Amino acid sequence: MRFSIKLSQLLTFTVLLCAPEIVAGGGVERTESQSLTPQSETGIFEQVLGDPGNLELNFLLFKKQLAENNVKGATATLERVLLTDPNSKLARIMYAQLKLRMGNRTEGLRNLDQISQDTTATADMRKNAAALREGLKRAEQMNTRRIPRKKFVSRLKLGGGIAENALGTSEENQITFFDNDFLNTVPDIDESFSTAQLDVTYTPSFNLDDDEFLQFYASNQIKDFKDLNRYDLTLTTLGMSYSKGSERTLGLSVSLTDINLNWHNYASIFNLAANVKLPMSENFTLIPVVTAARSVHSYHPDIATNKGNTGWTYKVGLGAEYRKERFFVSLQPSLTQLDKNDRLNNYDQEQIAFIAGRKFDQILISGRFNRSERSYEQADPFISSLRKRKDRLSEYSASLFWTPQAVAQNRMIPQLELGIFHKKIKSNLPNFSKETTDLTFSVSWVF
Repeated sequence: MRFSIKLSQLLTFTVLLCAPEIVAGGGVERTESQSLTPQSETGIFEQVLGDPGNLELNFLLFKKQLAENNVKGATATLERVLLTDPNSKLARIMYAQLKLRMGNRTEGLRNLDQISQDTTATADMRKNAAALREGLKRAEQMNTRRIPRKKFVSRLKLGGGIAENALGTSEENQITFFDNDFLNTVPDIDESFSTAQLDVTYTPSFNLDDDEFLQFYASNQIKDFKDLNRYDLTLTTLGMSYSKGSERTLGLSVSLTDINLNWHNYASIFNLAANVKLPMSENFTLIPVVTAARSVHSYHPDIATNKGNTGWTYKVGLGAEYRKERFFVSLQPSLTQLDKNDRLNNYDQEQIAFIAGRKFDQILISGRFNRSERSYEQADPFISSLRKRKDRLSEYSASLFWTPQAVAQNRMIPQLELGIFHKKIKSNLPNFSKETTDLTFSVSWVF
């Protein structure tokens, strides 16, 4: 209700601000026969029917319909005006607002975007269109914050796929152990797998301000290979996130992740992260990020050298994000440093990530590219005491997410996702040069 009132106020403001000449009855050439008296306004609809191409009559009818809250009639009137004068900036602004009130947010905001960037429009018209668009977005944000949030939201996701080079076999013909070269006999195997994931979020109803958000979450993911059982993976995560601010936003998060391979504990990772969103313009945002993670590795029967690899990881990054109504791009350079007390996994890493996405009515397509350089501080005596390891990692991922419109009416209709993940490592030590690809299809339900 408040949002509808806000839209009505903004629409009235647009009429007064963008078109004072119409409100005052001026700005359009009038003949004596076209002049309207207060008595003739009562029959304005009949006059429009007799002269549908008369812009002044149509605008006066629009004012009357708007005052009566006849949104559909006012929309039809503006459509008639745009047929007569397709370049009418005022009619386009009003038409955009009426589309918003009728629920067509995409078309309404697109029209306002076009007018605000139209060099043939006057400076005032462009400024008013941009101001109106921002006012609507702020009104929507305030309305969203006032909507009572559902305390519990769960998501069940089931899927499967195929992993190329599931063993992570080196692509080199020879590998090194104890400074000696041996023929690489590990097979390159493609293996099918199934996946299951359950996420639960809890949003408490604490006495928070409108610009504050607090959420707790739990997630459990399982990746089960058909035959390679020693590589079966389970990830269990517990965490919380908090954010404050409407434009400049501070975000904090804490999480604990337990990693199991073949039902044996491999590692537990405690993660702390903080970020700040700093809007530089309407669409461009800077996002500084700082994270600290503590990894505690346990003994694993298949990975004897894993025991004792415990330490802190520190990461500093600065993201740049650009968002429009239907797409977004993000660039995220970062620097990672591991605790030098870690026995083997002590490296510095420079990374840059590029993320982009495009949203359609029911489909979201997104992609991610990571490129990083990793330099180890110590040599691995099991491989080569003569060479310190240096890796170049490239990761590509893409996903297509389809949400049918019927999901809103029937929660048993699943959302569909198709994803691909490709990872390539090029190392100065041949043991670690490898290339793997996962192709996954999954369905999910939100309840």
